[in-house]
Amino acid sequence: MDPRIFQKLSNYEQHRLLEELDEAAVHHQDWLDAVNRALLCGPLGNGEDLSRLSADQCQMGRWIYGVDEPRISGKSTFTELGRLHQEVHQIAALLLERRQAGDILTHDHYNTLVQASVELRRGIRRIQADLKGDLAISGRLLAKLFENAAEGVVVISSDMRILHVNHAFSQLTGYSEREVQGSAPDLLYGERSDIEFYEELWINVRNRGLWQGELANRRRNGERFLEHLSIYAITDEVGEIGHYLAIFADISHQRESEDRLYRLAHFDPVTGLPNRMLFQDRLRQEIAHARRHRVRAAILYLDLDDFKGINERFGREVGDLLLERLTKRLESLLRSSDSIGRFGGDEFLILVELTNEGDYQVVADKVLAELSRPFELNGRQVSVTGSVGISLFPTHSSDDQELIRYADLAMYRAKIGGKNGYRLYASEAAEAAE
Repeated sequence: MDPRIFQKLSNYEQHRLLEELDEAAVHHQDWLDAVNRALLCGPLGNGEDLSRLSADQCQMGRWIYGVDEPRISGKSTFTELGRLHQEVHQIAALLLERRQAGDILTHDHYNTLVQASVELRRGIRRIQADLKGDLAISGRLLAKLFENAAEGVVVISSDMRILHVNHAFSQLTGYSEREVQGSAPDLLYGERSDIEFYEELWINVRNRGLWQGELANRRRNGERFLEHLSIYAITDEVGEIGHYLAIFADISHQRESEDRLYRLAHFDPVTGLPNRMLFQDRLRQEIAHARRHRVRAAILYLDLDDFKGINERFGREVGDLLLERLTKRLESLLRSSDSIGRFGGDEFLILVELTNEGDYQVVADKVLAELSRPFELNGRQVSVTGSVGISLFPTHSSDDQELIRYADLAMYRAKIGGKNGYRLYASEAAEAAE
């Protein structure tokens, strides 16, 4: 990497190091906020051990340890910043370990971390003021930061040709600098057909000086990955764009983790159906839609008869397999406008949009018919029956929680009436009259 490339980026040469420090300070504050939450509330739900992030591994630490320019690293403000940063990490690690061990932390313990954090922020402000006051950033230093950055960095000419990439870029994409030099940035576009999007992106960069967002990229081997991308327009003294600087990070694993957490929170792990929380949320939306468009709907509350006996006789594995197979059968009965969720151990809720008043009876008959067919599970035939309770919108109620409760009551009455059947909700007065 030729350090002279940075000497051409006049505005970037003056401000980039400060921008990196500002960004590192923000990330450090986010880390500190997470530490405080862990101290107050216990370990994070994502399993992250904050105490194991050493001072040289965080973004602030990479900034500090990546600076080898004597005019900067020799400053007393810089040395003091490194000491304060190390101290904050040491105190945080000690408190987190004590918290995890079950020790009771006092106000004085928290105050120690607060005071160290205040001193660190002061140290950051001092070095920022020092750099702004008299620091002339060298091309060699910037090249060092460029090469040591954890994110992929691409320097692009004003006529849209790739000039330089850093080591992280090659690791993330699989392309060497030699392979991409002179190529247009569209070499890396994840969706070549979305030309209008990229045209709009570059118009924004030229007009506003910056674009940031998430988009799909692709590696040399064709593998797609999700990235967070920032593109900066680098101008000269007269405001003309001389270069573009693109900085990106692979966030595929982060997004996959978020998706897994979302599925764990909203979907049943055995059947893959929406769980109680997600189904109730969808039910509220569907009821609101039905109310606006004056559409009728039915809720079918299905409870398997003696499912506990199946688990006891054949084992939990067979019971789970039965629920999986039953889910596939139920889904095959429903239209795209209908919804189904697993509400409990052996309970399912089905929301059906009604075209005709008797549609709920047709669906209930189909559900019971599917249950009547034996299930082939691990080489043995298993039979099961079910009881179904039904409530109607808006006949019985316009409230989603009441509709669920009424369907539950109707299901209970179907069970005490002999099981293996369905019952439409009726008020206690109506039941007594019958």
